[in-house]
Amino acid sequence: MRLPFGEAVRSRALNRISSRERTCLKKQVREERVGPMWDVNSFDTGILLFLNQFARRSFTWDVLVSAVEGMNLLKGGVLMGFLLYIWFRRGENKTRDREFVTFSMVISAAAVLVARTLALTLPFRERPLRAQALHFQLPYAMNPHALQNWSSFPSDHAAISFAIATCLLFISRRLGIGALVYSFFVICFPRVYLGIHYPTDIVAGALIGITMAFWIKLSPLRMALARPFLRWEDLHPGLFYPFFFLVALEVSEMFGSLRAIARWGLLAAKRGAGQ
Repeated sequence: MRLPFGEAVRSRALNRISSRERTCLKKQVREERVGPMWDVNSFDTGILLFLNQFARRSFTWDVLVSAVEGMNLLKGGVLMGFLLYIWFRRGENKTRDREFVTFSMVISAAAVLVARTLALTLPFRERPLRAQALHFQLPYAMNPHALQNWSSFPSDHAAISFAIATCLLFISRRLGIGALVYSFFVICFPRVYLGIHYPTDIVAGALIGITMAFWIKLSPLRMALARPFLRWEDLHPGLFYPFFFLVALEVSEMFGSLRAIARWGLLAAKRGAGQ
């Protein structure tokens, strides 16, 4: 059995296909490609097709998910709020807390740089919302041209959010678990539902962030990196806190400027090398 892709599949009838038809669709999708050297695997296909059956069923739901995905306040802003709470809370471990917060902010920037470097150097992977093999049904309010020419693998949002959440886990178990759950459902889930990322993009980004966050356990490294900033804060708070504010703002914006700079720099390097 082969499904007649096209208008019928793009229509809301996709939401009512049988389990046998869905299995057939998964098999058919795996026979096609989503970009050079990228096969659609059963893990990605199964999750995307399951979630996509709910697209365009409710205008309110689709718009809500799209709004959450687009609000940096609900993404990096909340995670930065957790870090600021740790920074300013009272207690005997104030110096240690601030070491962890400083390291968390630095490591999250490093995580996004690693993720963007991989995205620009690995073979290009088209976003699910434009992958012809998937015949993805766009949710309401989703721009079909979103993030055009930006490879989807790995997810830098997942790298940033899971790096910060894992660092928080080492500072406060309760805050860390909350941040991990928040990162999964509020930051990463909407990007899969809207067709911005494949599930494996999220998994890869999360692994990058978690792996890099484990460096926070290396006390000599953490102290060597954080202590100069803490001395600066102690000696010159008037200079330190404007800088701290700008870094916190960038974290809240999910390092949007840093990601753009990294992308422009690598593209310029590729052009200079004649690639």
